[in-house]
Amino acid sequence: MNYPRFSIPVLVFGAISALAAAIPPLLPSASAVPPTPQDTPSNIILPEAAYRPIAPKVFLSQYALTSLTPRALGLAVLTNLMQDSEGRVAESLEIEYPSFDRAVVRVTAIGLADDSVRSLRYRFKFQMSEDKWQLVEAGQQFQCQPDRGHSDWGGELCS
Repeated sequence: MNYPRFSIPVLVFGAISALAAAIPPLLPSASAVPPTPQDTPSNIILPEAAYRPIAPKVFLSQYALTSLTPRALGLAVLTNLMQDSEGRVAESLEIEYPSFDRAVVRVTAIGLADDSVRSLRYRFKFQMSEDKWQLVEAGQQFQCQPDRGHSDWGGELCS
């Protein structure tokens, strides 16, 4: 049986197209709705607006640091949080360097012995300027105890 030369590629392309249409896409579409804070697990970092701002100079005045580096501040805050570990489930210090001159520090304490606040997370943004780290932004998030406000990470104070 003789088929025209173009028939086989057309048949193969048609079969692949039909198969591709029958298989659901593995990646979400661009129009997919992003998760809301209520849908977001507690280990995912929420958008900028979800942090309650803290004045960097006021915050730094609480710590006697001989050298301001992302690691030094992160360890100082974590050490301070570790002083009262009653009810603690987890503590973490995370330092990310998105570029050579920027750093983001996150310090998290989950399970606080507090009537209102269940968990606390700090975030500090650093910028390298003239060979020194500068704290340019500080913020905090909370998870509230049951019936004391939001149960997911957010910048609103617990009641």
